[in-house]
Amino acid sequence: MKKLYSIIAMIIMIACAGCGGASGTSDGGEGTGADADIQFSLSDAVAIMKVDEVATAAANQSKATGSNGNLRKLTEDGEVEDLFTSGSIDVSSFYAAPDGTVYLILESPVTVEGARCILLKLTGDDEYECLDSDLQSVKCFTQYPTEPIQFDGEGNVHYIGISTDATEVMRRVDSNTGEVTDIINANITVRQFLVQENGTIYLSGMTNSTDTHFFRRIFTDGSVETLLTGGGLVSLFDMPDGNVYAGEWGTLYGVMKVEDDGIDDTRHIGYSTINGQPAPARFYVDDNAFDACSENVRPDYEDFCAMGGALISSYHRTPDDKYYVVAGSGDGASLWQYWPTVEPVDTSVYRPTVVAGAGTSLIIAGYDESYLNKLVMYDTAGDSEVDLLGGANIEIYHFSHSEATGMVFFDGLRFSDNNHVIGSIDTQNGNELVVMDSGTTYEDMQLLQ
Repeated sequence: MKKLYSIIAMIIMIACAGCGGASGTSDGGEGTGADADIQFSLSDAVAIMKVDEVATAAANQSKATGSNGNLRKLTEDGEVEDLFTSGSIDVSSFYAAPDGTVYLILESPVTVEGARCILLKLTGDDEYECLDSDLQSVKCFTQYPTEPIQFDGEGNVHYIGISTDATEVMRRVDSNTGEVTDIINANITVRQFLVQENGTIYLSGMTNSTDTHFFRRIFTDGSVETLLTGGGLVSLFDMPDGNVYAGEWGTLYGVMKVEDDGIDDTRHIGYSTINGQPAPARFYVDDNAFDACSENVRPDYEDFCAMGGALISSYHRTPDDKYYVVAGSGDGASLWQYWPTVEPVDTSVYRPTVVAGAGTSLIIAGYDESYLNKLVMYDTAGDSEVDLLGGANIEIYHFSHSEATGMVFFDGLRFSDNNHVIGSIDTQNGNELVVMDSGTTYEDMQLLQ
């Protein structure tokens, strides 16, 4: 139990880290640089990548930093180029929205139309705007699945940051008018948040004055409902039944279903509890409809079972509304179907690290039981898989898949020469693997749809 609480404490500390800017300080609202020199092209970009400057410099590569910042783009012709052709832009993190809009959380502010900017929106070639003029940082989250930038069904933008007076804020930017609205008060710290299509916001965090943890939802009329007090959320997501599911450890122990009228008394995954403490009952799923952690299988899924299936690192929802996740942590992580039933997925990737969707298939990166690098495409309908690496020993760090073209773009470490590479795999043409660039290490890669 102490180990599990240590895991929760570590997750909470990591989730508080800022994405961009200097947390807790203020530069008086002044920006640096001049926006007149910012130029870039998105029209020919297939994917955007952020350079890991420290790792690349340590490898003595000349591409450690660029004169125009730390973002690169992969073009339709397979070339890797600076995203910005003019103006020095260093990005802490970025998000590529489904409509092709790119949101940049900057490491240091730039001046946009005379105002300081830490959150920049790119809408087209050389077309950009600042979403907020008085933030010193935008908050990032490592807990699943909290993206730093989220949207409701009307396209309104939601994010959490630290204002120039060192106050944590949650804001919504109207997609039509650009009007900025503050959503939370100044006395809380948010650990996770989830914005739904209808505009309802779910968030977990802590009341600073009392050190009390909470799980709440905020309705579109501004009213607030407390769903749970105490404990700690480690995952928060929508499921195909239209309800929100929250993985929690400390009060309810497992994955709880949140309906319109509150939390369902029966855990979707978890343990029976007595007065908020685990009872000496067997682990159950949907009231023991499927016992995922009985004594004969538990050793193979110890991390999943020990955390009540609540700790999640990646997911995919297929077009036929099946839901898959990587649950557990580190070497104990495993791939599970979460919906409509809960059960482990039988794949040769024994330790999955990254999972993405390709229609009704899953693309899974990780290692087999011998710790050899794997990248496979798993057909969820036929329970079969295809090896995509074809014997190439490459440790995959990030990848994106285009359903329109069948192309998989990835970056990773090639063991044959200990070199970081960017490559592509054509899943519609014999899974041909092509290495397009090498020598630069990347922290992130996102496909532009």
